[in-house]
Amino acid sequence: MEKREKYFDSQEDDEEIIYLIRRHWFTLVPALVGSFCILLLGFLGLAVLPFVAPKLTHGFAFNIYTVTVSLIFLFGIGCAFANLVLYYLNTALVTSQHVVDITQTGFFVRDISELQLIKIQDVAAKQNGLFESLFNFGTVEIETAGDLPNFIFEKIPEPGEYAQRIMKLQEKYRDDKGISKKEAEELADQPIQKDKKDDKIESVKAKA
Repeated sequence: MEKREKYFDSQEDDEEIIYLIRRHWFTLVPALVGSFCILLLGFLGLAVLPFVAPKLTHGFAFNIYTVTVSLIFLFGIGCAFANLVLYYLNTALVTSQHVVDITQTGFFVRDISELQLIKIQDVAAKQNGLFESLFNFGTVEIETAGDLPNFIFEKIPEPGEYAQRIMKLQEKYRDDKGISKKEAEELADQPIQKDKKDDKIESVKAKA
């Protein structure tokens, strides 16, 4: 049997990725517009400066001019590339057992946070401002049990739809394990170890 690719350390062999969510494409617009402006400045330097300042095309000044324009182009392309890579790597995963937030703050800096579906108490969707309403993106906040910090996915598309889907997946997870809502609330308040979570589910059921 072929082994599944693992996206995070505690992913089970039979755990499926249901949703892979990235931020809405509109969040890229400011960064790409900035990169375009930098590149436009470089093109203007190539097209206009030789006519405005002909001395730049001769001698040592030409070397400085060439290096400066080249650096402008490299900076503009580098900014665009970095933003596209970070956009691609920053993801939220919803699996058959977990919700996972993968935050990439640099090329070599990544933070992965996991939350079991059974630990979810509520999911809310928020949209603020004209652009979020117009392009249908916003924030999904997952309220967790106990002292666990809430999960917040910002600027994702269709936040209302994803909020409902996550709650439905939690209900399905409960049904698959044969746990009632009350039993799930009891279980959510207990710390769950990765390799013993099924035993703890059974113990909660036995107490009911």
